[in-house]
Amino acid sequence: MRARHMTEEGILRAVRADDVVAAAHQLPYAGRGQDSPVPVTIYTRLLGWVFITFELRMGKRDGNEVWHWAAARADLLPPALSEDITLPHQ
Repeated sequence: MRARHMTEEGILRAVRADDVVAAAHQLPYAGRGQDSPVPVTIYTRLLGWVFITFELRMGKRDGNEVWHWAAARADLLPPALSEDITLPHQ
């Protein structure tokens, strides 16, 4: 059962939480009518270039709808693709 779960989320468990948060900052405001899923490409120090897919989810709090993005899957970019991407200046 664990192997099936790992294939559904890819390498998401190996991506650090602060890297997922940094990727989430690139997402549009979460709300009804947004396209989902949304892919984000981010560079991580440990894994290199990672492709993270976020899904739009809705919860209820005090009778109100609360929309948020949730990381659903992460995959490594193949080396051939990541060579074409340049790091932003820090």
